[in-house]
Amino acid sequence: MRIVVELESSNHILLPHSINSVIQSFLYNVVKGDSEFDEMHKSISYKNFTFSTIRERFRKVEGGRLYGNSISFVFSTNQQTLINTLLNSIMFASNLDLAGNSVRFKSVSPIQKKSFTTTEKMKTLSPITVYDDIVNSEGKKFRSYCLDVHSERFTRLLRNNLIRKASKLYNWDLSDSEFEIECLSNPKIVSATYKHKNNVIKGIDAIFKLTGDERLIQVAYEVGLGSKNAQGWGCIEFAGEK
Repeated sequence: MRIVVELESSNHILLPHSINSVIQSFLYNVVKGDSEFDEMHKSISYKNFTFSTIRERFRKVEGGRLYGNSISFVFSTNQQTLINTLLNSIMFASNLDLAGNSVRFKSVSPIQKKSFTTTEKMKTLSPITVYDDIVNSEGKKFRSYCLDVHSERFTRLLRNNLIRKASKLYNWDLSDSEFEIECLSNPKIVSATYKHKNNVIKGIDAIFKLTGDERLIQVAYEVGLGSKNAQGWGCIEFAGEK
């Protein structure tokens, strides 16, 4: 289940380069205080949604990215109730804050529900990030990102992540299911810094071919491929012919 949310302003919209955190903050502020949303996200370890970066073109200026007076993004989840909560909060708000910009709801466009096969060609709407948490000889834990899209490790980490999400969010046991991913374009490495934690996240933008159990592909499409999905990473979309 996914929608395209469009917001508008009376002025041009100036946003910082860390677009992921801007939209994440906007979404959480919009639904903050909704009892159903709060309870749902206290009870699960994997968040059941992801979102794209802003779809419109921008101009780099001092202080960030300058857009026109409207912007849009894709929001994807496996729960219709979450979409309802988000829309009820956005549609009836007279004024919304987007990183210091006063915006208002303009439109929402539902994206037709897809059927999945064992082979799908997908493109990233936001970068895919995947990593291991490794403990060194001194007992300190650090994060090792996997940016080699052609490696066995990249496929293994993505597959294991999907299996865990299938279990937690769908109650599906897909531990024996197959999953492979093949990069079909030149991968672009993207990084974003989250200032409140001084944390740098690295990911990949590219076109991929996904093969294997169609339920794992469904999980990847609906709630995100890889890690940090609720922070705006791993949102993917069908990319035409397989």
